[in-house]
Amino acid sequence: MSAERDLVLSGPFRKATRSNADHACVEVAPIADGVATRDSKAERGPTLAIVGSSWDAFLSFWK
Repeated sequence: MSAERDLVLSGPFRKATRSNADHACVEVAPIADGVATRDSKAERGPTLAIVGSSWDAFLSFWK
């Protein structure tokens, strides 16, 4: 399923403090029902919203 909507951020985008100096990382920002993610190299590019328990599942997969 795909849907476009304007995201209302609950805070600023952040990235890991140990990220590369070349900005090759993912940034996350809180939204009301999950997190917004974007490529740090393309701040004005597309943003992916991960909502509900999907974010927890995503993090568990990569740990």
